[in-house]
Amino acid sequence: MTPEELFAELRAGKSPAEIAEERCVEIETVYDAVSDARSEVMQQAIEQAVEDGRLSQEQADWLLKGLEQGLFPMGRGFDHGWGEGECPCGSH
Repeated sequence: MTPEELFAELRAGKSPAEIAEERCVEIETVYDAVSDARSEVMQQAIEQAVEDGRLSQEQADWLLKGLEQGLFPMGRGFDHGWGEGECPCGSH
């Protein structure tokens, strides 16, 4: 399954658990695939920003190093159990 196919299924409303079940893989495999795809997209965006002159190569190198080291919290990005715009603490 390509990253594009995975994200298409997610956008179509399937949950990661449904995708894992359909593919007969562990849910962690789906989460890992999403994380890898996000990382790849972030790398491409950073490289494009350098090409567009929005970032220096030095800034891009710093960002890419942080990305490699896992310093950017991307989370899993899936159903956290609260509605859009709602804070889990209920105060916002």
